[in-house]
Amino acid sequence: MTVPPLAETVAAFDARAAAYDRSRMHQLVAARAVAAARPQQGQTLLDLAGGTGLVARAALPHGITAIVVDASPGMLRQARSQEPRLRVVRADAHHLPLRRESVDLVTCVTALHLFARPEQALREAARVCRPDGRIVFTTWAAHGWSTGRALREAAEQEGLTLPDPFADSGTREAAARLAQQSGLLVEQVVDVRTKEPLEDREQAWHHVTRSHPEASTDAIRRRFAHSLPDHVEHALLLLTCRPQTSSPSR
Repeated sequence: MTVPPLAETVAAFDARAAAYDRSRMHQLVAARAVAAARPQQGQTLLDLAGGTGLVARAALPHGITAIVVDASPGMLRQARSQEPRLRVVRADAHHLPLRRESVDLVTCVTALHLFARPEQALREAARVCRPDGRIVFTTWAAHGWSTGRALREAAEQEGLTLPDPFADSGTREAAARLAQQSGLLVEQVVDVRTKEPLEDREQAWHHVTRSHPEASTDAIRRRFAHSLPDHVEHALLLLTCRPQTSSPSR
């Protein structure tokens, strides 16, 4: 899968910041991540690539301190406007400005596919997490976006074959392997499936073609718009992990 340059990703999420929280999928996945992390009174949670702080805000009622790290200033401004108690830090997920073993919990949802080196980001999560802490992350399952399927079908009708960007990485085995290679011990892998109304067809087009710029033709766009369903389906894998105390990153 081709990962867009960081500056391009930041600009895209700056533009989406105001409307980001309206997604039912984002709300549901945030709630599932908090449930898996099991925050307790007095703990510190790091929401890695946390955007508007949906996970961090959902965890605050448990009496925790929450830190949101993201590269998008627009998303972080939205996070602070929604909840002033959040500590927000603008940083690259590959190089966290946090001390070793300084947090109890790390969450990272719907973001790994945006990282140039997801293993490095997860190693950083392992580095800053205490040995008895917990790390929860999600990754897109194979065929995880129904909009992506619609794009591939439209492209096929125009004689262009597009691969599923998550075909290789979006299996339970691949997700567990990524965690292990990043210095994490996997406790649990669960499926998360969501469905929500498709509100912005223009945004859906731009979203899926970021992974397949070669499909940005007028003919494919017309077929894509015609075939889009009224609801979008998403499929993710949610992993609950612990740091390996013997990891080289420690």
